Formats: sequence, structure tokens, C-alpha cells
Amino acid sequence: MNFYETILTDIGAIGAYIPAQSSEAYNEPSEYFGGETIWANFAEWATKVPPINVGVYSDEADSTMITNMAGVLDGSVEIPEMLETVEELLEAQIQ
Repeated sequence: MNFYETILTDIGAIGAYIPAQSSEAYNEPSEYFGGETIWANFAEWATKVPPINVGVYSDEADSTMITNMAGVLDGSVEIPEMLETVEELLEAQIQ
């Protein structure tokens, strides 16, 4: 638990280990946020995030997107073109 308290108070990182959210560190007011207990708010909001439903081909989709994002990031490819390429590549991989 000490690790999770440290990363929360030192750098504002909320760990995914749910029992750590019962720490008093989550209830400490944040001067930056006007004295609000923002970490407790984040912990509560995190319980409302729906789970991600991944499919059989999620890894293929992720790696294809990541590989093809390079062109978007360097400005050589527009997003619609990149998405079309990704779709074509995924369709070829999945068949």
C-alpha cells in the first residue's frame, strides 16, 4: 500500500489496485484543486468506467493501428487514409 500512497501523493498517479483506494491519502485535500479531495473523486469515477470488451483480433488491430499511426504522426498520411489502410490490412489478416 505504501507504493500506491507514494505515487498518488508524489506524482498524482492512481494505481489500479482497488484496495489501495481505501488509503487516507485519497481523502487528503488538494491545494491545486482548491482543497477538493480530488483523488477520492477520481477513485469513485474509476468505478464507473465500463470494462473494455476485447475480441479475438484485438492484438492484431492494436499492432496494425500503432504501425500505421507513424505516417499520421510524421504528417505523411491523413487520418482517413490511414484508417482505410488499417481496415484493409485487418480484413486481410482476419480472413
